[in-house]
Parts: sequence; structure tokens; C-alpha cells
Amino acid sequence: MKISLPNDYSQITVGQYKAIWKMYEREEDAYHAQRRCIELLADLEEGALQNASWESIEVASATLNWLIDDPDPFALKMPLVNTFELHEVKYGFIPDWTKLTVGEYADLETFCKQGVFEVLEKLCAIVFRPIVSEKNDRYTIQSYQPDEKRSEAMLDLPMNIAVAAMVFFSHIEGELATTMQRYLEKAEKENPTLFTENGAATV
Repeated sequence: MKISLPNDYSQITVGQYKAIWKMYEREEDAYHAQRRCIELLADLEEGALQNASWESIEVASATLNWLIDDPDPFALKMPLVNTFELHEVKYGFIPDWTKLTVGEYADLETFCKQGVFEVLEKLCAIVFRPIVSEKNDRYTIQSYQPDEKRSEAMLDLPMNIAVAAMVFFSHIEGELATTMQRYLEKAEKENPTLFTENGAATV
């Protein structure tokens, strides 16, 4: 049986990546884990390769070392994809991070603490949102509201788009934290009851 395996992140989805890592976390048998990984990536039913030799599984698995290693955002060099279409909806990356809302920042911070690649689809649903207007190379995106359906849709997002977005975010995360802290301090001085009455985060 000839099977085709992906060569890079552009050929797998966020959902496939998460399924593979969840499988590796719970599977103790190395042969079974590698076989299931190959079946998942080749879109084969579970058990389709159960009669494959250990040697052939090892050879196939060797081509997937790039996937099995934890992604290192600071080492990866991937171009940021600002806009894309998914399920007939055009999405845009947050165009101006200096105008991040309290809700956006609070949810990004909360999810990052849970582990970026554990909740990758939820992070992507924050940084990528439907485009509501577009002119030339400029666009505006939908105002931020937590959306479970959008998070589910992001499971079908090509992994290279998701990783590139997280690389960008990891590089500006410290700067955002400083900027947001200043913003919160200023807002609280101007209106001390703002956060006690309305709350700050929406998770």
C-alpha cells in the first residue's frame, strides 16, 4: 500500500495536529502510536496498517520527526498569513495590536496559560476573525466576542497559518503585557468602578 504523508505544517490541520498529540499522550506502545499517527495523517481508518511491518512503520515515522517535535515559535520562520478563506468565510488577522481590547487580551492571556498548542483553535479564533469590510490591502474584522463555533471551525485551519500567528504573537507578547498594564492602570484611575461593575475578561 502506497500512502502520502505531509512534508510540512501547510499539509495538516490544527485538528489533525491536536489529534496526533492527544493520541501520543495516551498511547504507551511506540509501534501503535506511530502506526496511528500515520493512519491519521494518511486519512486511513484505525487498524488499516495493523499488519504493516515494524520496519516500514519506522521508515514512515522518520519522515515525520518535524511533526513529533514540539514546535518552537522562536526557532520557526513562517510568513504571517493575514487573510484566508475557511468554510466560505474570509478571515483577517488582528490588523492593529495597539488597539487590543481588554477582553481580547484577557482571553489570550488565559488561554496561553493553559498551553498554546493545547487550545490552539481557541487562540486562532481570537486572532483571526471574519472580515467585515475590505479596501485594497486594508480591512476591518468583526468585533471580539467569544465564539465556540468559530473555535471549532479553526480546527480545519492549515497548521502553518496557526503556527505563524503564534510565532508573531510570541514575539510581541511581552510588549502587549506592558502596554495593557498601562492601559488598565489608566482606565482604573479614570473610572475606579469600571472593572468591578462590568468585569474584564470573557472566557
